[in-house]
Amino acid sequence: MFRIFKKENSSLNLVLVLILSGCASIVGVQGLHTYEGEKKPDAQLATIVQTEDPNIQGNGYFIGVDGVEYGGYFAGHPRIVKMLPGQHYVTYECVLHPSGMRARIRTRFNFEAGKFYGLFCEEKTFGLATPIVKSYGTTRPI
Repeated sequence: MFRIFKKENSSLNLVLVLILSGCASIVGVQGLHTYEGEKKPDAQLATIVQTEDPNIQGNGYFIGVDGVEYGGYFAGHPRIVKMLPGQHYVTYECVLHPSGMRARIRTRFNFEAGKFYGLFCEEKTFGLATPIVKSYGTTRPI
């Protein structure tokens, strides 16, 4: 369980983000490889895709894997992340709907080669969020 942070209703935060990031980095990275070496075929990799699921309360935005951060609030969140299969610790920010409350989540999951995954969360009692890693199998969700 992870503590949920309340949404800040200040437009000043958005203005500061735009100024400090130069507007370009807010979009985020379209594709990211978290492994070293030459590019591998998708069948040999696990893929995390930023997507929405109307049946799950909160959407996840990838930050990092195995303690290495690749994205975040100022840098933007990668929409597609390719990594080697196996057990990994994944860190992501989850935004709960409709409240807009946020939780930073770190969870361990066994990612399989050739499969697509989405990161989500649900609010449980007392303002705590539960991580959800949803497997889409070999069908790309977007």
